[in-house]
Amino acid sequence: MKNFFCGMNKVNIKKRSSVFLFGLVISAFVLSGCAKEPLKIGFIGELSGGQSQLAFDARNGVELYVKQINEDGGINGHMVELVVKNHGGDDDAALAAHKEFLEEDVHFVIGDLLSNKAGTLLESNSDQLLFVSPSMSTELLSEKDDYIIRTAPLSSEQGKLFAEYALFKNMEDLVIVYDTTNLAYTESVVKAAKTSIESKGGSIKALIPFDSSEDELADVSDDILFFEPKEVFLLSSAVDTAFIIQRIKISNPAIETYSVSWSMTKDIIENGGQYVEGTKFIALFEPEEEPEKLQVFNETYEAEYGAEPSFISRLAYDAALVLGESLMEADSFSPRDVKERILSIQTFEGLFESFDIDEYGDNNKSYMLIELRDGVFVPFREW
Repeated sequence: MKNFFCGMNKVNIKKRSSVFLFGLVISAFVLSGCAKEPLKIGFIGELSGGQSQLAFDARNGVELYVKQINEDGGINGHMVELVVKNHGGDDDAALAAHKEFLEEDVHFVIGDLLSNKAGTLLESNSDQLLFVSPSMSTELLSEKDDYIIRTAPLSSEQGKLFAEYALFKNMEDLVIVYDTTNLAYTESVVKAAKTSIESKGGSIKALIPFDSSEDELADVSDDILFFEPKEVFLLSSAVDTAFIIQRIKISNPAIETYSVSWSMTKDIIENGGQYVEGTKFIALFEPEEEPEKLQVFNETYEAEYGAEPSFISRLAYDAALVLGESLMEADSFSPRDVKERILSIQTFEGLFESFDIDEYGDNNKSYMLIELRDGVFVPFREW
């Protein structure tokens, strides 16, 4: 327009002013009609408080997917706008955020992350808001025809795998410690581990529940040491796990420590130091050879955020991928159509492996042991 206007002489401008102005109106109308509205996708997690690293890592994984999809032209021509909300761990704040999403025309949300928020997702369950959770593994969401899709396998499978290893190692002085603030997750892991160990003739020396919002971790550590364990299995956040391991190993360096993927963020390394070295974790399966797709993700993530991605970053990327691919292929951008499309796709190509999602929105991913060696989480295959 600028070149066309500047190329006119004064006489032409006078004669054609009305035609030109009309053309401007028509052009503006046409151009506005060509520009598609952005497609809003939400993210929700505990971005403040003691467990915020988990949410930040997850958000980064989603952000990276959104950036890449927008660079490729968006979803069917719609640029993706990420709407991020923090509930600070509070249920009421989470429910309020769900309402805000709808008010802001957000109908697809990556999150929540911890299984203790399963109740809030179920309370907000409707065909207006589709959740895709990267890490909620509680059985409370199993076999339900709801609007909640999950890209992490069931928590009970973590318990069964730990039990298998405990029996393999012939653990006789095992103490299991679990945080009840995330009981929807920890209880199912503990129950599955206990049942599997005892059914094969094994035993557990003690079960120690604690409430991280109220109990002093020093007291929890002392309770553990009272039983003089050789092995301790901790189901708690990264910061709490680091504190407990540090305290019990100062007292007895020979104690072997185990945990779960919940604690696998950089917080455990930064807060635990040398004491968390050698700790083994029940985490998502990693193939012997790193897939090219994962290599590219790792390199891109590190270049973007200046740090290696944690397990939740990868899970969140997979969750965004499931949602993104389904949005592209669904009949419409309605949660109902997108949900139907997710359930109809036979196989998703995740960062680590291919996986299926069943009729209830659950998947068939698997777990394995990961060991912390020299500040790096590496697959443990020596058994």
